[in-house]
Amino acid sequence: MASVLYGITREKLYLTGYGIVLLGSLLTTTMFKIPYAPKLLILLGLLLIISKMLWFDSYIYREVFLGSVVCLLGALIFFFTREIDFLLYVLVLLGAKGISFRKIIKVFVLMNCMTLFLSFVASRLDVIEDLVYVDRAGYVFERNSFGMVYPTNFAAHICFLMLGILYLLGDKIKKFHLLCCFILMIFVYAFCHTRLDCGCMLIAILAFSVCRGWLKTNGFKCSNGVMIAFFKKYGMYIMPLFAFVIMGLAYIYTPDNFILKELNNILSQRLNLGHKGLLDYPVTLFGQHIKFLGNGGTLAPFSQVYFFIDCSYQNILMRYGVLGLLAVFLFNRSAWKKCTDNKYMLVVLVVVAINGVVAHHIWEIAYNPFFLASTAFLDRENASFTCNYREFFVK
Repeated sequence: MASVLYGITREKLYLTGYGIVLLGSLLTTTMFKIPYAPKLLILLGLLLIISKMLWFDSYIYREVFLGSVVCLLGALIFFFTREIDFLLYVLVLLGAKGISFRKIIKVFVLMNCMTLFLSFVASRLDVIEDLVYVDRAGYVFERNSFGMVYPTNFAAHICFLMLGILYLLGDKIKKFHLLCCFILMIFVYAFCHTRLDCGCMLIAILAFSVCRGWLKTNGFKCSNGVMIAFFKKYGMYIMPLFAFVIMGLAYIYTPDNFILKELNNILSQRLNLGHKGLLDYPVTLFGQHIKFLGNGGTLAPFSQVYFFIDCSYQNILMRYGVLGLLAVFLFNRSAWKKCTDNKYMLVVLVVVAINGVVAHHIWEIAYNPFFLASTAFLDRENASFTCNYREFFVK
């Protein structure tokens, strides 16, 4: 296959396509209402990615077979659900073959920073609506969305953006960086009141502190100890374990059990809603179309019965079926196996697995780029990067 086409390299073509797809996906999470723009951007970016795959990439028979199987799975899921998101993520993931993963994350960080900044400023200037929800849980407090469709969406963007930046910093992480992350987490909690998302951010900050050797137990540096060794060997099983536990708890949930009732309250009714979902919808191989009724996008009074599955694992199982969830686990396993030499990426994948318990974003392009590590090229020789901001976005 050609390495350059009219001066365009495979890497430039993919990163351009990925950036355009990402921008279109990000727009769907904001209050910018531009007719047809997200769909057209996603279609254009996807065409560039597919062009890169057809013109630049070469495949061995095993890659052709596996790629065909997962694309067929995506097509079948689309047929049964009429939802394109699963197949879209699969195509973006397969297209990342041979592309620097660090550069993919740099594009992700750049596009997220730009979208969050513009949404935040536009909402402050009343260019777009800042949806402010009022919760009454013992006391009244406001939850700001800052230009996103819901406060939890803003918090999730911040969480995954934080993971992307800390991954890129690697060995260059300073205490100042983690302090900035902590202050950002406090800001999100104070204005968005997204308790569970902020919990994931706190876990990430503590885990990166361990990796840098700043948290010690009896003088033992955990970053070189049991925790990292454990993650290297068994980390790929963390996500399926979390999925089994949270869905098992949802299945057996009953308000008569004090422990399950308290856990359900801690998880903001996720066990109760998960139990309802498992009772009302059958588990299928290729998924089904489910009309979730959740908050977001408007402040109009909610007149219907709320039903939304926030847990990524059950959300994927119900929408994309058993085979869809199994495919997610396999891509996660592939990413783990490729990243065992990078402790910072191991931390990222652990936090992503934890986030999947409380949020529904792990298989959404706008939020989680880290599964792309399963097919992208990992720059093992460059595990950290300098804080030169021009180099951050250009090199």
